[in-house]
Amino acid sequence: MHRRCVIVLATAALFGCQHEATTRVSAPLVPSQSVMKAPTTEETLEFFNHLSGRLDVQLSEPPHQVSERIVNLVAPPTARLKNVKLRMEVFVHNGDAITFRELRAEEWNWVAIRAPRMRMRGWGKNVVEHIAPNSESFTVRDLTNAVEETERKTRGSSEWLDGIDVHHTFFEGIHLEEDGVWSIYWGS
Repeated sequence: MHRRCVIVLATAALFGCQHEATTRVSAPLVPSQSVMKAPTTEETLEFFNHLSGRLDVQLSEPPHQVSERIVNLVAPPTARLKNVKLRMEVFVHNGDAITFRELRAEEWNWVAIRAPRMRMRGWGKNVVEHIAPNSESFTVRDLTNAVEETERKTRGSSEWLDGIDVHHTFFEGIHLEEDGVWSIYWGS
């Protein structure tokens, strides 16, 4: 079961809804711990896109709930972006147990994209160019930093309910668009 499915089920439980799963959702790819070689870039990108991430958006004024009955957060129209911080964890689904763990040192260092530079589009829709720290490729850590930096530079121009979007903060992966730009997908 993917993280976003868990969120839907947890949200349904929070509001007392009964939900019966009718389909089985496979767990995200986590390269085998028994395999000694590093995963391929395709496997690592899939691993990266299935990480559980949460963007902490810091504003000049605190956000508030849309209403007493709706838990969605909204930023005041006068609030300005101060900073963002992206926290990433590995979602682990073993049978009925759902847990999260920190990334291991070797996972942070897996190469996910072999390119000297990449362009990324955040929620604010502007494009930010990133240069690979080693001038050849982006690791899981490099991609995490690129996503965070893109959001730091673009989230302030996002708009949701007349303010900066502080609601869509659950990382759902990066995807290469037809224009050659990697778009960051965010859920709520």
